[in-house]
Amino acid sequence: MIKVKNGIFKYKTLKIKISDQDSGIYSYEAFIDGNWMALSFNPKTNLITYDLKDIPLEGSEHTLEIFITDLVGNQSNIKAILYKK
Repeated sequence: MIKVKNGIFKYKTLKIKISDQDSGIYSYEAFIDGNWMALSFNPKTNLITYDLKDIPLEGSEHTLEIFITDLVGNQSNIKAILYKK
């Protein structure tokens, strides 16, 4: 399950909760404005995090895409629009 709400962000770290009730997470990757993001995953909290300082974000509107695969090969993805304050 991926939960991301379109919205305004003003923080330096992006935190996204991901989970799979049945088999568990096998792989994940994300892109912001088409740029690959080097994510960190904490399996205890099911949070992937990213330091937004790693990619310079010009302007206020940004597209976030997340791709996740579980241990049996099911894939899930989401696309969200984020606004930088």
